[in-house]
Amino acid sequence: MNLVFSGGKASLEEMIASTERGLLVTRLWYIREVDPYEKIMTGMTRDGLFLVEKGRVGSAVRNFGLTSRSWRCCGT
Repeated sequence: MNLVFSGGKASLEEMIASTERGLLVTRLWYIREVDPYEKIMTGMTRDGLFLVEKGRVGSAVRNFGLTSRSWRCCGT
């Protein structure tokens, strides 16, 4: 399966500034399908993961693995 995302109009700086609390993921690595019918995927963050609070990038956070339905990464 291939996922293709088109870019939005907001810059990275604007997205960070509008985030109350979240994570800035610089890279996802080793993304694989677990269940192609249910679109469940697994992967890991890599090469930088940072806490964003009140519109500012803060401290580094430990990388982690994730397994989820692919559409959940889109906020739905």
